[in-house]
Amino acid sequence: MKKIQISKKADLSINTTVIAALALIVLVVLITIFGGRIRTLLEGSRDCSTRGGMCETRDECPVGNNIQHTDTECADRNEEDTPLLEQYICCESLR
Repeated sequence: MKKIQISKKADLSINTTVIAALALIVLVVLITIFGGRIRTLLEGSRDCSTRGGMCETRDECPVGNNIQHTDTECADRNEEDTPLLEQYICCESLR
C-alpha cells in the first residue's frame, strides 16, 4: 500500500495568504483612522492666523521683514489673472 504524503508547501502558502490578508485589513483600518486626523491637521495649517500672520497683498508684505506663505486660505481670494503684487498671501512678521 502506498502512503499518501500531504505537501507542507500548500499549508505554508495558505498560511501566508491568510496572514497577508489580515495585515491588509489592519492597514486599511489604520489608514482610515489616521487619515481623517491628518486631513484635519493639513486643513488647519492653511489657516493664516494659526501661523501668526495676516492676509495681505504681496506689495504690503516686504520680504525682508516677513515670511510670505502662499499655501493658505488667503490665496483663495486671488483671481486667475490677478497681477503678482496684488495677490493675497499670508504675511507673518519676523519681529
